[in-house]
Parts: sequence; C-alpha cells; structure tokens
Amino acid sequence: MDCWALVPIKERAACKMRLASTLPSRARLQLVRALLHHVIHALRNSPGIDHIAVVSPERDDIPADVVLLTRERQGINEDLIQALHDIAARGATNAVIVPADLPLLEPADVAALLESMKHSAVTVAPDRHQLGTNALALKLPSPLKLSFGEHSYARHLADSRARRIEPGFLARRGFSFDIDNVEDLRCLQAYAPWSAFMRELTPGLHSHAVY
Repeated sequence: MDCWALVPIKERAACKMRLASTLPSRARLQLVRALLHHVIHALRNSPGIDHIAVVSPERDDIPADVVLLTRERQGINEDLIQALHDIAARGATNAVIVPADLPLLEPADVAALLESMKHSAVTVAPDRHQLGTNALALKLPSPLKLSFGEHSYARHLADSRARRIEPGFLARRGFSFDIDNVEDLRCLQAYAPWSAFMRELTPGLHSHAVY
C-alpha cells in the first residue's frame, strides 16, 4: 500500500481573493503560506502518509522534500485528475486530497481519514456547513468524478453512489473548518496557537470563540 497526499493550491498571490477587502496582499500571502505549511506539517506527522505532493503552478516556499506536481491552472478538478494519474504511475494505491487552508488540521484527523479507507473506496469529509468538500480519500484507480467547488459535498456523494460505491462520511473539526471569509478569520484569531499570528496579521478584527 502506497498512500499519497495531494494538496492543491493556486499561485499564492491569487489565493484568498475574497479577503482582499480585509487583508492587504502581503498579509494574505503570509496567511496563505502559513496555512499551507500547517497542512504539510500535519500530513508529514501522520503515519500512513508515504508521500506529500503539492499540486500548483509554482513551488514558492514549499519545502524541497515535498513533491511539486506543476499544473497550468486548467481548473482544480482537471489538475487533480491529472495528479491522480501521475501518482498512480509512481505506484500510489491510495490518495487523500486535502485543501491547503485547514488551520485546525491535526495528524489525528488524517489518521481517521486513513482508517476510513479500510471500509470504503471513497470517503468524503465536508466543511462545517456540509456544502463543500474539505477532504477526499480514494482507493486508486478511482472512478469518482472530482467535483470540487460550491456544493461539491452532495455531488461527490451522489457520484459515488451512482457508481455503486457507498461513500464513507467523516465529520471532524480539523477538516470542517477552513478559511474563506472575515468571520473565519475572527474565529481563527481566538484559536491558540494561531492567536498571536492572527492578531499581528489582523489587529482590527475582534475575536470570539472558535467553531
């Protein structure tokens, strides 16, 4: 068994544009890089993850020991489909797809995702609104049609069942909480060990209890 983790991310300067009215470009870049490094760190410390690959048009400050699968931004789903083909050619039998903006992700969350692969060829971890998909675990080769984007959670479940694969479901805070808007930033401000970083980055935000 050879398990790869795929972490898709745009060029860093193009990330989190919905926060542009709240964070200047330099602060957004700091946030995006910090989130990506946190996700890589969690994956790196997760037994069962044999390789990590970032799917992106640029390396930027990705550590040298992390594989870069360069893509020309055909779209996240097209890029990930090609990445799955690439890692399968390198011997991958399992894959987890994890976004680069999960600040609460811990190795225990990844362990739960890997455990789910013992019971289903597809496991879906939704966001906290159960609208988007914040992680996928797949046995390769996978027939699932990747549908990341708005309302992708329902699409992934439906496509899996249409292919007569009963998908696993994983609800964990580490996967459910991502960063999309100002409210998410406020939540993250209150969460140690992110609090000091966030208060320096966004001094004008008022914190409250994290989700």
